[in-house]
Parts: sequence; C-alpha cells; structure tokens
Amino acid sequence: MKKEINHKPDFFIVGAPKCGTTSLYYYLNQHQNIFLAAKERYYFGNDFTFLEGKSSLSHYLSFFKNAQPNQLIGDASVWYLYSKTAAEEIKAYKANSKIIVMLRQPTDMIYSLHQHQLFNGNENIVDFKKALQAQVERKKGYQIPAKLGCPIEGLQYQQVGKYYKQVKRYIEVFGKQNVHIIWFDDFKKDAKAEYKKVCTILNIVPIENIDFSVQNKSQKARSNRFTKLLKHRSKKAISLSKILIPSRNLRYKLLDFFWKMNSVEVEKTALSKNLKQHLDHFFLEDIEKLETLTGKNLDGWKNRN
Repeated sequence: MKKEINHKPDFFIVGAPKCGTTSLYYYLNQHQNIFLAAKERYYFGNDFTFLEGKSSLSHYLSFFKNAQPNQLIGDASVWYLYSKTAAEEIKAYKANSKIIVMLRQPTDMIYSLHQHQLFNGNENIVDFKKALQAQVERKKGYQIPAKLGCPIEGLQYQQVGKYYKQVKRYIEVFGKQNVHIIWFDDFKKDAKAEYKKVCTILNIVPIENIDFSVQNKSQKARSNRFTKLLKHRSKKAISLSKILIPSRNLRYKLLDFFWKMNSVEVEKTALSKNLKQHLDHFFLEDIEKLETLTGKNLDGWKNRN
C-alpha cells in the first residue's frame, strides 16, 4: 500500500546555524526516498519577529506538495532550535516528528554566523566586536538592517550560541530517542558516517553514490550592488516574476542560483585572541550544562588556547 501523502514534514533539521546544516541538507536531498523543500521555509516559531511577516500554513505546505508517496518529507530551518516556542508548535502539528540538531563550538559558530550574515545582507555592522556591542540596542529594536531575512532575534549572537536550554527544550518535548544530535567536529571528520546515522534515525537505507563535498563555505559577495538587488526586490519585480515563472519552487531555485552566482569562497580571517577567550569564557557554563544533558565530552570546546 502506498503511503498517503499529507504533505506534513516527517523530520526537521532545526539548527543551529553554521553547523553543517546546508551540507547535511545537500547529502539527504540526493536520497530518492527523501523530499526536502528549499531551506529556511519558516512557519513555526511564534516568538520570532520577521520584518516581512511569517508564512501562512497553506504557503508553507505548498513547498512540500511535490513529495512522492515513497518519500519522507523534511524541513530544514536553522532558527527553529533557537526559538522558545517552535518545539511545542512542531509537536502539536506533527507529534511523531524526528528532530535533527547540529552543534558547533559556540564561539566559532557565532563568528561564522556573523560573516555569513554579512554575505547575505542580514548584517550591516562589518566589525564582529561592534556587532556584539550592538546586541543591547538591537534587543530594543534599534540598528536593525533594512531587509533582514532572519528573525530579529537572530542578531543576538551570544544568545544564539547558548545551546543548553535550546537542546533541552527539544529533548523534553520529543523525548531523547527522537532528537538526534550531530556534533560539527564529528561531521567534519566523517560526513558519510554521520549521514548514515541520520538515515538510521529516519529508518531508511542509505545510498552509496552521494556527493559528500562541503557546502556553504565562507563566502563574500562578488558584487554588493547585486546583493542589494537580490535583497531589495521591488513589489513590481516580484509580481512580474510570478507571471513569468508560476512555480514557486522554481522561483526559489532561481533565486538560490543567483545567490550562488554572486558568491565567491574566501578564507575566513581569524578571530582576535582576546575576543575569542572572552567568548569562550562566556559560553563555558552553558557548555558544561550541555555536557551533562547529552553525555558528550566537550573538552575540545572548553580547553582552547
């Protein structure tokens, strides 16, 4: 008997950002028994503030309508982990969902996140230290970039990096057996092994002919002007694109193509030693709580020169 398609996601890659989620998405999307919509199709997370508002349920589900009866449906939206309400909302919507969490040393993560936000036009403070200093004002609603594509709350970099309560929330809501954690260092060392673990959690047979190349490396824009055009599309341009390209999925794929065309890989500059030590100390207590929660030895996150 064929599986009845209800177009509700079966599993969620909930974050954190810059922890390998794009690569995992790319690997899983090559599996014939998995259907993944374009990343970051937010519907859950009612505590978040989006400048352009949130998707309706019908709009959200439309991204999964092309899934086939033999496919598991996945939603990869990296801010769900940080949300205080998304776990309960997902549970209420699809109680038996599988949750995939990806975690990276938090200082490294938020520094990489800031660089990525600069590239995609979600950040307008180039200096990382100054962006951290701006967190207080941004929490009050000031100094927010004009066309912010992530939740305003996502500019609170240091809070994004405090994983303990975020992970604990999902474990409490879904049960430890339904929350699979991938540690960035393990993923970087052997992506194929981690991919196979995910297939086991999803109860599908892994396929062998997977391209395991790394995705979403450090990038900068070839043209800042073109980045602004992509971020600040006029209503007239959007309306015209809907007429010329009726398929929403195709429009998103085309937009993604333009983003990739406008990007070039760069070597990430090193974080200053003093700021790195300051942030490592800031995250230390949270890391220790995360160790207790997960049973994972995180000495490599704590004892750094």
